Amino acid sequence: MRYDKSNARPVRTASSRLRVLLALSFALFFGGLLTALRTPAVEYELSIYRATPWLFWAAIALAFVGGVGVALRATTDAWARRGAYLQLYLCALAVATVPLLRNYYFIGLGDPLSHLGWIKELGRGALDPVEFRYPGGHTMAVLLHDVGGFPYRLAEQVVAAVFVATYLLAFPLLVLAVVGERDVNEGFVFLVGLLTALLWLPINGISVHKAFHPFSMGVLFLPFVLYLLFSYVATSSEGGSHALVPTRVGALLAFASVAMTLIHPQAALVLVMILGTVSGVQFIARRTKWSRGIAEHRTVHTQTAFALGVLFLWLTQFTVASRIFWTTVDRIMAGGAPGAEATQRGSSLQQVGGSIPELFAKLFLPSTLFVVLVAAFLFAKWVLNAGWAVERERGLVEYVAAALCALGGLFVVAFVANVTTQHFRYHGAAMLLVALLGAVALASFAPKRVGRSSHSTRAVAVVLFLALLIPLAGMVLYSSPYIYQPSSHITESQVEGYETMLEHRDDGVAITGVRKKYVRYIDSIRGRETTRRAAYEAPAGVPGPIFNTNLSTHYEEPRYLAVTTLDYEREVVLYEGFRYSAEGFRSLDTTPGINRVQSNGGFRQYHLTGDDETA
Repeated sequence: MRYDKSNARPVRTASSRLRVLLALSFALFFGGLLTALRTPAVEYELSIYRATPWLFWAAIALAFVGGVGVALRATTDAWARRGAYLQLYLCALAVATVPLLRNYYFIGLGDPLSHLGWIKELGRGALDPVEFRYPGGHTMAVLLHDVGGFPYRLAEQVVAAVFVATYLLAFPLLVLAVVGERDVNEGFVFLVGLLTALLWLPINGISVHKAFHPFSMGVLFLPFVLYLLFSYVATSSEGGSHALVPTRVGALLAFASVAMTLIHPQAALVLVMILGTVSGVQFIARRTKWSRGIAEHRTVHTQTAFALGVLFLWLTQFTVASRIFWTTVDRIMAGGAPGAEATQRGSSLQQVGGSIPELFAKLFLPSTLFVVLVAAFLFAKWVLNAGWAVERERGLVEYVAAALCALGGLFVVAFVANVTTQHFRYHGAAMLLVALLGAVALASFAPKRVGRSSHSTRAVAVVLFLALLIPLAGMVLYSSPYIYQPSSHITESQVEGYETMLEHRDDGVAITGVRKKYVRYIDSIRGRETTRRAAYEAPAGVPGPIFNTNLSTHYEEPRYLAVTTLDYEREVVLYEGFRYSAEGFRSLDTTPGINRVQSNGGFRQYHLTGDDETA
């Protein structure tokens, strides 16, 4: 009996070509990585996209395209396919960590600076972790400092990168967990999940960020927790789905609930809402028997009670939770105008050449398309009775859809209450569920395991759709002039300038600056709690008209004025003098009553003598 090997040669040839393409993609990736590492930032960069060498972006883009091609075509070569996944993951991680690759001293102009102050206070024992609302990420940074010798500023950035890396890995696994039992090409499903993760739908740049921000880190940690949740509910114990039989996944889920509370209680509230919704759906499904798939799932009543109990016990020691709750109630009862701030910002945006529709399209076009996709998917399944591949998938999708409605309710409550931008936090969490449902919908186009290749026309169309959206999402991953925002790059000279000013500051002389961001620098140096107890800063930053015309005579008492390169680039280069003019900056060195104290290239300190002394 003869064995015909004639069909094996084309397979081996195709596999060899894919491996060569993968090797070239890796070479491009490492070349781009080396380019970024060899071009560290030496001064403030208004746009990280423009300042980072174009060779880096080109190499990463070409490597990414090559990785997608290999992942699509490697149907029989498991090693090539896994290598492509790894290469795509590394490309995404490289783009998300450009500030680390290019040796940014720090990134994060707002909250990250204040959190750096808290980290320092925890590290030197001035703040007790048990008395701190969200010590999770902060204690990780302190551990990196104490064990690894990382400077606090670098430790904070590394911790933020760890949560980003967790999100990029956990999200495709979560998608696979929802549709994993369907008779499809699991490799294609994982690819769809990974590409969907690269749309960064939870990151809205308003209240959910990629930098060190505890609630945002909780949202990025949520896919891992949901992966544990769906793995837990989809397996029944030997005693039935109602049996209280401990499992390893259940123990991990409970541990993750505790971790979420320590990362940020508000993120834990989102998790409790999801768990409570799943528990409620299970209760109703068992009473009405409308879903056989859900009836076979393990219940999460105990897990919900545990997560709620942990959150409640943790919050009882803080007054901020009750204060936020009653503030929300009061504002709803008062009937405020939630659109007033948006109207004001829209007017300012028009003054600098932008518009709300333009900015919305830049920030939320991928999100909007996914909302439409999810709506069509659920309409087809529930209204048109398109059917489900397996009952298990139907149950998990119903969980996610119900949880999305619950988070939508939270968003509406926070929006009506108009409590700063809290509603956009729930928007970010809700968009994570939208991304999950959208990926599940796109995975319904997955080719079968047998009889079709993963590079079928439908599969290519799905990947092309996601690939076209990824650059749009990547362009708003960092603050930049593209979205009328300056980069949040913090240079060493800026921090050193503030340190020198605080060290030699005369007692009783308040500090002011352009806008109010200067307070964050003080937080990062002296510590957030220390800054709150000391009268370092003035009640508000210098208003634009005063800065431009009568800065030397406006204040009666002496003050220090802090001006950074970031301030100048933002106000003069980006906003073209809309509030703070170039002439106002130039007059600082020529106006009597304004004396320069120090200058180091990235920071200038002035002493305003006050109206009394000037007179």
